[in-house]
Amino acid sequence: MKEFQLNKLRYQKINSVDYLRAIEKSIMKKKRVRTLEEKITFKKFLKEHHSEEEIELMANELDLNTTNDSDYIKLVYSIVIPLVVSFFSIMSVVIVFFLNSDFQLAIKMAEAKQSYEQANALELLNSFLMMWLGALFTVFFSSRIWMKLLPRRKVLYLSILKSIKY
Repeated sequence: MKEFQLNKLRYQKINSVDYLRAIEKSIMKKKRVRTLEEKITFKKFLKEHHSEEEIELMANELDLNTTNDSDYIKLVYSIVIPLVVSFFSIMSVVIVFFLNSDFQLAIKMAEAKQSYEQANALELLNSFLMMWLGALFTVFFSSRIWMKLLPRRKVLYLSILKSIKY
């Protein structure tokens, strides 16, 4: 990677995590750093193309972000998850009602003074349960990604940066 491209990439990215992620993609050819050999390759590249001050600055930024992000993410998810679950619950009830109600038929039956049978209550509860479980499944996996997987990448980058000695 040329120095010009590296500098351009550095100024395009806002923080160290995005910058290191972009470098990781360009060096490892769209793979992620997982094995010890890949960590060593990534470390050598950083050591060759960055000064000691830049590496120390990135390490400090990552160190501060990992401690502050965990508290912030916990606060956000403690507020967002109940709101999302309640929103999906209300929307699923509304959607099930509109899908299982035939308004034209109800109007015609009312005009003809006949009784109109609503959808079976068991079917209604079943479809509500399936929609609610789908929403809960989505929220669970999105929270797993944000609370478990992303901090691991920061810790990996931090360990590589702190292991570089000049």
